[in-house]
Amino acid sequence: MARLLLDTSPKRLFVVVNVPVIARHLDGLDVEIVHNPNWRQGLSTSVQAAARALRRNAAPVLFAAVDQCRLDPAHLQALLAKASDTRDVVTRYNREAFGIPAVVTAATVRHAERLEGDRGFGQIWKSKVEDIVLVDAPHMGFDLDTPAELATAIRNRWIDAPSATPARVIKHAKTRQTLMDAAHTLFVRHGYDETSFDDIAKAAETSRRTVFRYFDSKSDIALAWMTDVGETLGAAIRDAPAGLSTAGLLEHGFARFASDDRPRISLGTIARAGAGDVKDLSLAGFARWETIVADALAGRGIVAPVLTARIGIALLRTALDLCNADPNARFENVVTDLLRQARANLTNS
Repeated sequence: MARLLLDTSPKRLFVVVNVPVIARHLDGLDVEIVHNPNWRQGLSTSVQAAARALRRNAAPVLFAAVDQCRLDPAHLQALLAKASDTRDVVTRYNREAFGIPAVVTAATVRHAERLEGDRGFGQIWKSKVEDIVLVDAPHMGFDLDTPAELATAIRNRWIDAPSATPARVIKHAKTRQTLMDAAHTLFVRHGYDETSFDDIAKAAETSRRTVFRYFDSKSDIALAWMTDVGETLGAAIRDAPAGLSTAGLLEHGFARFASDDRPRISLGTIARAGAGDVKDLSLAGFARWETIVADALAGRGIVAPVLTARIGIALLRTALDLCNADPNARFENVVTDLLRQARANLTNS
């Protein structure tokens, strides 16, 4: 990451680190180390540390995070090309989410010293969305927050695989998957609203405390599971045979989705729940699907991958609604019919 940023020829490059051992890996690089001893208090403390180091700076500043393993020179140059003294230039992951990497003004850097908790510049940008410049980059919505995401990054060769996966990482991933499987079995059997954390802990043969170590709420479990389903769609599109049309790639991905009844059944159960956070959960989950599918389509050379992904996920959501309304409907047949109708309507329009 440091080398990638140095390739943009910055006047100075600051790297915020939380422990000295990380700084030693940067020996020999033209960087300035900024230590953040308060990192346990949240992301805002790292941004604050950088802002303090930049107090005398009056020019726009490029901010990036080390866990963004999809960062590439082309996107950095696209951000820098729009740099301004008056407006922040921010990466848009999908229609509902945006963030770093970003080129921020000196005024925003000064404001960053007042950030709080485990949040970064988003606290500032949400209050002035109309004043920021957005640069689309669906692939930048992926970062490394969980062992599952680490495994995805290694599988797709976005980062180098370690010589051996630590046992604790393997254990963490297995426990997480066990909790997710137990939760969704209960969602289907008893309903989303009727399932408690105690029920999930009992079904997974663990403690309530362990469940809370991995997930803050039921909606967190459902959203994590939806993200994994999205990764299945993306992987199917990336692995599809050469020569398929855009519609063919979507059909291939949807066929992989349809091969397992659990996604359709569980999503239908969650959709019928009465919890107030379910609507937001569904929107966030489907937005992640759009990002994942757009990234996979872009990798296959599809023109307008973001628009195509939005259309594809809209078709998938429609198919889910139709199947939930008619339990006897075959999901793969519904999807195929919807794709056929979409092709016909677009051709005749």
